[in-house]
Amino acid sequence: MLELIKDGNCTKAQERIESYLDIGLADIAVYVNRQPIKPDINVIEAISLAKKYRGKYPGHRVNNVIEKSVNKTLDYIKTK
Repeated sequence: MLELIKDGNCTKAQERIESYLDIGLADIAVYVNRQPIKPDINVIEAISLAKKYRGKYPGHRVNNVIEKSVNKTLDYIKTK
């Protein structure tokens, strides 16, 4: 990633960071699926920040393999 940025290929670096965001959101789906009694404020904040980013920059397409998990995680904060 740093190499891409140093080479001036910021667009490709951004694409990769957004893909890593997807992976993180898909991982959090495990947490969301357990429906914790007392939600972790840090997890809620991370999801909220990701959702705000996605709302501001909606052009990213999530890999269809993890799309359901990503969407479930983003939708989790609707009820919180």
